[in-house]
Amino acid sequence: MRRADRKKAKSRTDADAEFIGYQKSSWGVNVPLYNIIVKEHPLYGSTVTEATLRKYKLRIPAGPPKINIR
Repeated sequence: MRRADRKKAKSRTDADAEFIGYQKSSWGVNVPLYNIIVKEHPLYGSTVTEATLRKYKLRIPAGPPKINIR
């Protein structure tokens, strides 16, 4: 993706990752999961938690609803 196209894509999403769904943790809590969409990032394409996005100072999407279905 060219730099101009990447800027357009980022302006649409305003995030460095996209929400893909939830995974139930071993303690029964639904954890939001995201795919990193910054091609230059070493974890590009990886599925990560919000904690990982924060660790790498990546912008988090506007947010999925916080649910906790058990």
